[in-house]
Amino acid sequence: IRDVHVKAKKKVLFFSLEMAGQQVVDRVVACHTRVDSRRIEHQNLTDAEEQAVNLAAGVLSAPGLWVEDEVTKLNIDGITNHALVHQLKYGLDLIVVDYLQLVSVNRRASLYEKTTEVSHTLKELARRLGVPLVALCQLRRLYGTAEPTLDDLRESGHIEADADAVIFLHDPSPLPISTPHEVDLIIGKNRYGPTGRLRMMFYPAFSRFSEVLRKEC
Repeated sequence: IRDVHVKAKKKVLFFSLEMAGQQVVDRVVACHTRVDSRRIEHQNLTDAEEQAVNLAAGVLSAPGLWVEDEVTKLNIDGITNHALVHQLKYGLDLIVVDYLQLVSVNRRASLYEKTTEVSHTLKELARRLGVPLVALCQLRRLYGTAEPTLDDLRESGHIEADADAVIFLHDPSPLPISTPHEVDLIIGKNRYGPTGRLRMMFYPAFSRFSEVLRKEC
């Protein structure tokens, strides 16, 4: 969100089904300032950090970033209608849904049927609006350091079929979750390009990734 909205000056609509909107904003501010998100949440900051956080909050409040966490807007019809209205009023460059399996449908359906309907509808919404749509997705429970594959997409094979790209975050590190460490971004599917992986450094305290630069031999 930070790179798209702040750096690229693009318009982002974020549907947050897992976290409250303020928590999402705190994470983005933490990423932007490199200040621990827990300290931002509890307002336990030094004077310099507080100044940096306030400055970042001002930058992020610029028009073009909307975080929706109202339950009435988070079923599939609400997401579709809200996105269409936003496109007409303000224009959109990116839609993010966090996350796919939490989106409800307006009918009784099995989990498989519900996930399939949500996946198809989000695909059609992206095509109709002509903007990229990123849908976070829960995977099957993996054990040990096993790498995720397309078979691990939970509840519906239609997610794989509908997606233009599937990118997995794989964390093989035995280090404590709060310690900065290397992770892999695995491109499991790419309709318009190659698959493969990219090694990244992950900083859990402020939800930030950076590319690991390898020295030439």
